Amino acid sequence: MKETAIVPLSIMAFVFIIFLSGGCDIGITGPDQVDKPIPVSGVSLDRTNLYLPEGSSRQLKAVVFPEDATDKSVNWNSSNKNVVTVDDYGNITAHAAGPALITVTTNEGGYYAECDVAVSETASGDYIIADHMSVDAYEDIPQEYIDIVKTWLVDAAGQSHSEAYRTGLLDLEKLDDVFEATTYYGVFPAPTGEELRVGRHDSVGEEEFWTNGTAISTIKDLIADQHDAGNPIHVIFQAWCWDLTWDEGPAEGGTDSYDPVYGCHWFGGSEEGPDGNHIWGIDDDDYELTGNTVSLQTYLDTIEEYNAFCQNNGYITKAIFSTGPVDGDADDGERGYQRWVKHEVIRDFVREGNDRVLFDYADILAYNDAGERHMEDWTSPETSETYEFPAIHSNNDAEDTGHISNAGALRLAKAQWWLYARMAGWDGNPE
Repeated sequence: MKETAIVPLSIMAFVFIIFLSGGCDIGITGPDQVDKPIPVSGVSLDRTNLYLPEGSSRQLKAVVFPEDATDKSVNWNSSNKNVVTVDDYGNITAHAAGPALITVTTNEGGYYAECDVAVSETASGDYIIADHMSVDAYEDIPQEYIDIVKTWLVDAAGQSHSEAYRTGLLDLEKLDDVFEATTYYGVFPAPTGEELRVGRHDSVGEEEFWTNGTAISTIKDLIADQHDAGNPIHVIFQAWCWDLTWDEGPAEGGTDSYDPVYGCHWFGGSEEGPDGNHIWGIDDDDYELTGNTVSLQTYLDTIEEYNAFCQNNGYITKAIFSTGPVDGDADDGERGYQRWVKHEVIRDFVREGNDRVLFDYADILAYNDAGERHMEDWTSPETSETYEFPAIHSNNDAEDTGHISNAGALRLAKAQWWLYARMAGWDGNPE
């Protein structure tokens, strides 16, 4: 007969109490000792805008918050897989020209971040447009092209608005001294090979750049003289003031009626034009409305004339197109709308030609650094249609420099570096 040991109840109770208090480690964890999962609170991307040439690739980097979140897994998606595809690691590939939206979403919580991608079919010899997508892309410029641009002389010929082209470059250098620049007003600085030179040879309005033959001859002489002096201008353009939106009234014979195509009146100023200082439209078809032989086509033809002059004489100078301010008259709906119409005509003209270049000042300042665009609207009394058009974003709207904010000027500077590097031969593909 086996004997059974009897454990006193007092001892069993003592052991049980020790177990409950955690005084005995036997590999069992109580409910209060299990590590709780740390929830996800958000996600961000290293880029909110991205410009890519067709056939190129780039990796987007996602950061899940907080850093010690338990589940940091994400999903990637492209809104237009014909244009851009993205893999599980954020590697995106540009397949065809067009826009696409890349979205990264956390598996836990469904938090997401987005990046607007624009793919260009631009190749050597085709058009180049620096717009809001170019602002962040300046970070991708290879050092060899930065070094080339540092040998360049740029004449941003303008009036008060042109100041922002210069101050933005100096502010950018303070943030990143790789992008060294110097500015001027009047005398062209000699090349040093160590800094980009941007300024204006004088206070230049439309009357000194494109509205009359005397102005055009003067600019040609300037280009030739700098070439002969061994200090050539690499890039020259009109840094617009409010020339597209002044209300100077029609010339004699102009009806100042609504345009039958766009549903608006025309505005603008054409100082020293053949018919005087008056409103101007898109082309010769608008003469009946404006009484002015000067039109936007006059400006477009003048830039083309400058480039033909340079090519025929073997000058390296490139005249580029630009859009104008989106500040000032943006709240005056009709003037802001007709200004947008003119900007659209400039953009279309550049896209339709070979070897044309555009600095899209208006588009750059309609966006903030988060990729958000500000829109206005106007209803035409003539057509009863409501037209939406972009205007300056509040982040860029101030009187810090050149009638815009310092933040806006910094955006202009970044886009300038991108554009000049592209013109120097960079294909826009991130290294």
